[in-house]
Amino acid sequence: MKNVVIVIAAVIGLLLFLTWKPSTESIVNKMDFGEQVAYEGENYRSDWGEKEVVSGYLRRIDRHYDKLIPIITYSMVVTSEDFNDPELVDLSHKGGGSYYWKSKIKPKGSLTVYHTIPGSVMSQQQMDLLSEGVEIEMTVRASKNNQLTRDSGPLFRVGGHGHKIVLVEDVL
Repeated sequence: MKNVVIVIAAVIGLLLFLTWKPSTESIVNKMDFGEQVAYEGENYRSDWGEKEVVSGYLRRIDRHYDKLIPIITYSMVVTSEDFNDPELVDLSHKGGGSYYWKSKIKPKGSLTVYHTIPGSVMSQQQMDLLSEGVEIEMTVRASKNNQLTRDSGPLFRVGGHGHKIVLVEDVL
């Protein structure tokens, strides 16, 4: 029995180690905000557009963490019309900001995945309070070319229709 408990504890410890993500608070407290966002001295850039308001039904919100691009804190699926209804549209999360939907009908409305970067400590705190199944409004600046670069090299680009990288300035 003692060996079983040790094995279970080891498996749980390994799972926690492999799935650990720093808190959004610990990330945002190490960020500098402005036209370019910095995290621990590394600058991240995009071609931010003008302020716009994103509104809709928050169908999913998932904590996003990638150690190469830690400033993206959430992936949010914002929908309208038929896409709001899980009985009409099945939505699955495949990890890392990848979502898939299927439906037996041709759904009306829209489904957009927002990869969010906080524009301030306050905007991150507001995002931390969001929960699925509510109507939201966010003031954002969207990346025009849907890519993020950093000083040391790697590029993050979202592909496909319906994905956007956004700098979140306010959640209403």
